Amino acid sequence: MVSVKSNCYADNISALSGYNHLNLPTLVEINGPLFTSDDDNGVIEYVYDATGTKLEKKVSEYYSKSIRSVECTRYAGHFVYVKRGNLQSPFKLSFFNQPEGYVERNGSEYDYVYQYKDHLGNIRLTYMDNNGSLDIIEEHNYYPFGGLHKGYNDVVSANVNSVAQKFKYNGKELEESLGYGMYEYEARHYDPWTARFVTIDPLAEDYNFQSTYAYAINNPIFFIDKLGMGPWIPNGDGTWTAEAGDSASTLSRDAGISFERAKEIMASTPKENSSLGNMGTYIDTKDGVEKSAVDPGDIVAIPEQVEEHQEIASIIDNSSFSAKEMTKDMVQATDNDEAKEDMVNWEPEKPDISLKGVVKGMGGSGFSPFNCPMCPPSNAGPSGIGYNTYRIILIETHKRDHVPVLKRIQDSINNDKATKREEEEND
Repeated sequence: MVSVKSNCYADNISALSGYNHLNLPTLVEINGPLFTSDDDNGVIEYVYDATGTKLEKKVSEYYSKSIRSVECTRYAGHFVYVKRGNLQSPFKLSFFNQPEGYVERNGSEYDYVYQYKDHLGNIRLTYMDNNGSLDIIEEHNYYPFGGLHKGYNDVVSANVNSVAQKFKYNGKELEESLGYGMYEYEARHYDPWTARFVTIDPLAEDYNFQSTYAYAINNPIFFIDKLGMGPWIPNGDGTWTAEAGDSASTLSRDAGISFERAKEIMASTPKENSSLGNMGTYIDTKDGVEKSAVDPGDIVAIPEQVEEHQEIASIIDNSSFSAKEMTKDMVQATDNDEAKEDMVNWEPEKPDISLKGVVKGMGGSGFSPFNCPMCPPSNAGPSGIGYNTYRIILIETHKRDHVPVLKRIQDSINNDKATKREEEEND
């Protein structure tokens, strides 16, 4: 049973199932089942639309089987509304986002609050103009996987917005009520202290070389996991399929092209339901942020990659690939000149191989960089590159360049089998 109504207009709580059809939490119980002890306990309830967008959250704290406090939050795009205590009272605007931070209501007026974010989108400093003087509202410093530093620079200004200040690591909301301590990513919730999501990656089948609960391939300095799920999906032919939240910026990152090139390609890709007539970038009038006119499922073709994949497809049935040649992207992925020189001169242990024969031998068991016939040995990288860095480069190169090729080979093998079966049946 899954709740589909607003939970912010009723005092009674039902023990609903914990997750909805998208594996998003609808009910979190803290300190055991409700109404079974006199100890502190509580529940956090969530309401989503059919696509998984968070619409409402209700936090109820209980003591001695009675409600001690209730807070309801409603999310309407960039506008966030809150009400506390009396659930029959109307919601009040708490804040709305603006490109440099957020705007909060202060009586009949509005205050601009500014935020400094680092390269990973983490909110580090929040400040505002307080009658001509600078008011530092709060400062945050993070461990690599999102845990907050404690014990210093932890003074919080009296002007803090208690709802807006929940947004921290990657710009995501940290729900600390009742000791929950999880970041609420769009696709699933994340525990920064174990560095793991609490549910399986919705795109786990596309990333079978890593844990289905891992954050950013276990390398939060090199990567970010903006939604809690995968990025643009390579289709194996030089085209890419968008996921929720994708843009020219994420295409640049995932496809390994410049941001300007990504914007150019998307601006030349037709899109019927866009006011631009294409997938180009525009300035959102609601928050002033530059965005791309792209929806989940949209497909973008990168001409140079399409051409490259066509060349690969033309020789894939009767040719061999050199493991050394397939490391060219790894050479470009490091800024260490000495490492580049070592890698150029490096001779891999694996010789040229017949890909189709190797894939047949794998029996469709899945493609990992550690058994991929095109990848060099995972423990035999060149000098000058750290072991963990080398593995990450290997994994990302494999995911971007090798998996689509291997899948195409597997499809070719399956088609050969189907054709052979059909011929045998006709005979």
